[in-house]
Amino acid sequence: MEKGGIREIIDFLSRPIFASTTKVGILLALVGAKEASFSELQDVLGVSKSTLSLTLDSLEEEGLIKSFTIFEGRPKKRIRITEEGANLIMTYLEYLERYREFLKEKS
Repeated sequence: MEKGGIREIIDFLSRPIFASTTKVGILLALVGAKEASFSELQDVLGVSKSTLSLTLDSLEEEGLIKSFTIFEGRPKKRIRITEEGANLIMTYLEYLERYREFLKEKS
């Protein structure tokens, strides 16, 4: 690994957003599905409604997701990952892979 490479990896992976497993889980779920309902995310993540709601609000304020309501019978909240959110989580996965390779080189 090039000089400074591990420092770059550690700096990126140490960003506060990645300390929240719920935030990372939401972004990972959405990058594959592109869109999900509130209840689908709750089922996948196994978190309370209040935790999910607060986390979604935070991610939306950060511009990483967009939520909207569909009115078919009962209103249903849908969540979609933004381009910024998809880029962030894909970069996160790339840095994890780089770190895995770094560890592999060390063993």
